[in-house]
Amino acid sequence: MASGGANGVLLAQGDAQTGFTFYVARGCLHHLYRHRGGAWSVSSEPLDIAPGRTTLTADVRRTGRSAEVRMLVDQSVVGHGHIGVLAGDRVAYSGIDVGCDRGVPVGPYDAPNSFDATLHRVRIEVDEDQELDELAILRIDAAMG
Repeated sequence: MASGGANGVLLAQGDAQTGFTFYVARGCLHHLYRHRGGAWSVSSEPLDIAPGRTTLTADVRRTGRSAEVRMLVDQSVVGHGHIGVLAGDRVAYSGIDVGCDRGVPVGPYDAPNSFDATLHRVRIEVDEDQELDELAILRIDAAMG
C-alpha cells in the first residue's frame, strides 16, 4: 500500500460535527475522531505494504473521558495519538459505513471516498468497560419522541 496502493475509507460513523473515520490516503493510515467541536487525528508515515491480505487496526482505548489510539499494520504499530474527549452518550445519529463514508463525510475527503481494494473482513470489538451517561441517553431519546 505504498503511494500507488489502496485508498479510501475502511470504516466511518457520523459527519463533520461528530463521529470517527478510519481510512487510507496517499499511502498513510489515518484515524480521525470529532466530538464537541474538537478533532483529533492520528496518522502513520507512508506505508509500503505488500499486496495480499493485511490486517489494519485502529485500537482505541478509553482512559477516563479521553482515549489513546494505536494504529497497526498486522501486529506492528505504525501510529499513535490521543483523543481529548470521548462521547458519553451517542457518537452520531447515522449508522456505520464500511468501505465508504456516505452523506456528509467525517474526514477531509469527498464522500463517499470508497475503499478501492478488497475488504475481506471488518471486525469491531468493544470492551466491557464502556461508561455511558444514562441520563443523557434518556434525554436524547425523549427529545426524539
